[in-house]
Order: sequence, then C-alpha cells, then structure tokens
Amino acid sequence: MQTNVMVQAAYQSLHWIEHLRAWLFGGVSRAVFNSVNSVVSYFWLQGLGQLTRQTPDTVIYDNTKYALAGLKGTGLLKPTDLGITPCIMATFCYRGYICQYELIDENLYLKNMKVRTMENQYPIVGAVSPTLSLGIVGHYEDLNLFCKFSGGLILVRDALPRIRSVTPNPPSFSTVIEMILNDGNLEQLIDHSKKMDELRSQIDNVPDSSNKWNIISKIEWSFVSGYEKQPAMFINS
Repeated sequence: MQTNVMVQAAYQSLHWIEHLRAWLFGGVSRAVFNSVNSVVSYFWLQGLGQLTRQTPDTVIYDNTKYALAGLKGTGLLKPTDLGITPCIMATFCYRGYICQYELIDENLYLKNMKVRTMENQYPIVGAVSPTLSLGIVGHYEDLNLFCKFSGGLILVRDALPRIRSVTPNPPSFSTVIEMILNDGNLEQLIDHSKKMDELRSQIDNVPDSSNKWNIISKIEWSFVSGYEKQPAMFINS
C-alpha cells in the first residue's frame, strides 16, 4: 500500500510540473512545446541522480514476447498517429507511452498501448475506451490496429547477466532477430543470435581507455545499419 501511494505521489508531482510548463509556454505551438517539454523532462530527471532504464515496446511473434531494441522505417503506429500527445509518464518512461505490437498471420498490428497525457484526456481509439491506472495513465487493450509499416525491427529476448544500458542492447540478449516488413507484411526474418557471441567476445576484449564505451557502442550495433535504438528517449511527434 505504501509503495502505491509513493508511486501515485510521484506521478502527481510530474503532473503538476507539466501544468507549470503549460503555463510558462502557453503561447507556443504544440510542436515547440513538445520539444521543450521533452528536453526539460530529460534534464530534470537526470537531476534526480541517475538515468533510469527505459521500458521498451514489445512485439509478440509466434506466441513469444520480444523487446523492441531497434527501428528503421515508417508506419509503426504510436500515440501521436492516433491524435494523442504524450508527456513524460515516469522515470522509466520519459517519452510517455509503451506499445505492444503483434504479428498475426504475418501482418503487424498495434495490440495494446499505455500512454500519459498532460491534459489527462484519453479519447476512444477505434472502438476501444481506455481504462485509467493511478488516475492518469490510459490503458488501451485489444486495439488490433493494422500497422502499414515498411522497414525493419530488431527484437531481443532472454537477457544475459551483463551490464545493460538505458535501452536494450542486442549483445546483452541471447536471442536477437531482425524482422523485415513491407506495408505491414512480414517479408524476411533473420536470426542474429549466433552473431551476438562474436560481438560479446569483441566487447569483452575492448581495452580500458577514455574511449572504451564509444567503441563498445559501435560494436553493439555493428551487425546492422540504419537502425535507431529503442525506446526513443524523447517524445516523438
């Protein structure tokens, strides 16, 4: 009970901070406000003493849940595509939303979504009315919205006991697959799991230096190109 009260208090404090920002930036456009809001949120939370590991989106494939670690392409549905503008949810979710996608009959769908808005208003999406947790986070279940996504997804699961960063890095997982889609339809599935053994060996042999973590960061994603790490740290419009 005490934990729930503390969590709710944390949410409410963030809620009032959002309203203060709205008052300070009330005359600017929503796009400008979102940019300022994201940057301020990021540095305010850094001031709390640490950068918390972010909760990733997930993808269900063949009845198995994967974390979404990398993304390239267009058409992957998110709250802004549905007319919902997110704001920071908590330290574990700076961007303000968490989505779950599912591949059904080789077609990609947005299945579930959690999101927080500054106005605390959550519209009906499709035929789905959201439920609220802690009074301020909207939960959309069984949306089943088709994603006309073209591009690639890096999916990971089975975390290893290694040092992990704010976002999921592929070599920290034993299962890593790349999913290539065109207009929401699965075209190719590539298993990179064995490649991760090689990358982990390279990482373990990086000598100590001031540039060590930059080198490691490049090695972690050297098996693909053009992907953006997920989840994004800021709110994307």
